[in-house]
Amino acid sequence: MCEATTNLGLTAISGTPAQLAYFTNLINMWYQVVAQYIWLVNKNWQFDDSNYTTNFPVAYTTVVNNQRDYVLPSSLRRVTQVECMDSSGKYFSLIPMSPRDATLLNEKWQDTAGTPREYYMLGRSIILYPKPDTSVLTAVAGLRVSFEKKLDLFATTDTTQEPGFDEEYHPILYYGPCFEWATVNNVTNISQLCEKMIGRFDGLLNLAQKHYSDNDANILPAITRGKTNFK
Repeated sequence: MCEATTNLGLTAISGTPAQLAYFTNLINMWYQVVAQYIWLVNKNWQFDDSNYTTNFPVAYTTVVNNQRDYVLPSSLRRVTQVECMDSSGKYFSLIPMSPRDATLLNEKWQDTAGTPREYYMLGRSIILYPKPDTSVLTAVAGLRVSFEKKLDLFATTDTTQEPGFDEEYHPILYYGPCFEWATVNNVTNISQLCEKMIGRFDGLLNLAQKHYSDNDANILPAITRGKTNFK
């Protein structure tokens, strides 16, 4: 579609390594733009790239006695839940600390080991309060973190992978890159066409955002017969 939209011709991109790398990079940039539009809809609504076989992955690590700082997986984008396992083998949720509670960190840092009830995010680390006491917790796989992964971006060698969001919005990933290419190369008619398509009607990006803002994991869309009240 990029070759057709730019009028560069068949294999002009896919058959030229430099052009292929350039357009792959542009497609990945626009992929991340679309994801940001979706993620910004609602921080409580989880979006994950459907290319991953396991959505909303979970990471486990061993709880170390008196150790409150644990490094997070590098593949995550956002933590959605943190849990610890009690001595009976059941997980319980920890409460995230607000940045407004930062003034209490020094005080909390002095706490004695026990059952963690809160956690604080600092860089790529998760910090538990109070620090864990493994005599009242299960140590092995005792810390469980649910998170959203980063996007599974395209490589130049991909031939069948599809974007991990709804198909009707996939054209954004060729109109956007073609707009960038046309703007850089002063191909006015193509840049205007792509800009019009991205912003057509209410705009593909805005439509995608509205679509995802209406999604609710607990409500399934359905088509039903209309009802008429004859009372």
